[in-house]
Amino acid sequence: MNSLKERILPLLVIIALVASGCYEDVEGCLDPNAANYDLDADIECLETCCEFPELNIAINHLYGDTLLDRDSFYVNAANNVFRITRLRYYWSDLALIQEDGTRLEPEDSLDIGLVDMNNDTLLVVINDNLNLFRTGSSSEREIGTFRTAQSVTSLTGRIGIEDDYQRVAPATAPDDHPLGFQEGRMHFGLDTGYVNFKLEYDLIVADDTIQRVIQDFGSQPLNVDFGGALALPRGFEITLSFEALLEEWLAGLDLAATDEELADQLSERVVNIFFLTEILVD
Repeated sequence: MNSLKERILPLLVIIALVASGCYEDVEGCLDPNAANYDLDADIECLETCCEFPELNIAINHLYGDTLLDRDSFYVNAANNVFRITRLRYYWSDLALIQEDGTRLEPEDSLDIGLVDMNNDTLLVVINDNLNLFRTGSSSEREIGTFRTAQSVTSLTGRIGIEDDYQRVAPATAPDDHPLGFQEGRMHFGLDTGYVNFKLEYDLIVADDTIQRVIQDFGSQPLNVDFGGALALPRGFEITLSFEALLEEWLAGLDLAATDEELADQLSERVVNIFFLTEILVD
């Protein structure tokens, strides 16, 4: 019996040594805030391998109780007959407000040129927490990634482009970026900057169809309360869904008024047309 044990014991030692020699450390994301956090990983992977949760915003544009139909004519309370052909607007400086009152900003950065007071273009790094929304396209936008395990209570930002971005040189923006040149102008030079919103519509007057473009500059504060603290588990992204009530925005306005009159009236109302309809944490 002892002889058998003496023969088996060295064999077990050899097997253990061979097994340990074949084991390779598992590489993975060790940041617990990441969506792909790997509890079984032994060593940290490259910094870019961690995938962090995203803040997404989806906006459906309604006229009445249905989605806006850009081929349909509508009649408002002022008896204007019109068709909205395009609406575009920016949301910028977006951040989630945590339960302790601190701002949780998306962390995505952007290399872009800013024009200084001497008209020199300087390459800087800015927070890329903005987007351009429009009718007639996919309503969901990725705002950026974030890291948190705290609860959030609201969304804050601006409708329009915040002052820090107004001196961006659009030519330095990446292709298809909201701050770059757009089909249908959204940037009007350094002295004027970016528009807040741009509304384009066809207005029926007698037997004529008049094409109108109403645009406003500057920005308006945006504050959306969640009605309580919303827990965000580590690694889970959040999608905020809104409805933009265009009938209420245009109700009672004379769409045949001057550009300046309509721009002022629409600017006063624009912050009140967005309603939060769903919060999805996934």
